Amino acid sequence: YSAAANRLVFSQRTNVATLWMVNTDGRGHRQVFPDENIQQSHVSPDGNTLVLQVGDEKMLPTLMIREISGSRQEFLFPFDFNVGRVFPIWSPTGNSISYLEVARGCRRPYAKILDLAGGRRVRDLGEGVISKWISDSVVQVRRNSSRDTLRPNYSVGTLFNLNTNQESFFFRDS
Repeated sequence: YSAAANRLVFSQRTNVATLWMVNTDGRGHRQVFPDENIQQSHVSPDGNTLVLQVGDEKMLPTLMIREISGSRQEFLFPFDFNVGRVFPIWSPTGNSISYLEVARGCRRPYAKILDLAGGRRVRDLGEGVISKWISDSVVQVRRNSSRDTLRPNYSVGTLFNLNTNQESFFFRDS
């Protein structure tokens, strides 16, 4: 959903995924980008840019940004046979993008943040899944808990402060 909650962007899958946009009142249904294998998308806070998870037949997925107007596009990472980048989420101000990095053959994703405003630096938050941004400096991360014998996979929620590198317990699924 856009920040103003007036547009919804979704991926329609047939044999090749395409991106569609519709107003939340049901009008204005249109195909946005028919030319990519778009698997996930997230609208920037200003509503003008999408971060896209795109696929390639032989490589793992990667991320790109694209203006909704079509005036600019840029791959954030090249396609790679060994590393996939998935589930992108914009920060509240649009200065950063969180995503997951998964190595071929590895089931465990690593939470990453790409700082678009600060030289494209990538921060590795370790194994886990970024659920959402709380603010531009705090993200919610789901991690494994060895203490949870029934559901050890991503059963603990923590808040990670990007400014201080401190992580605090938020919740446990049980």
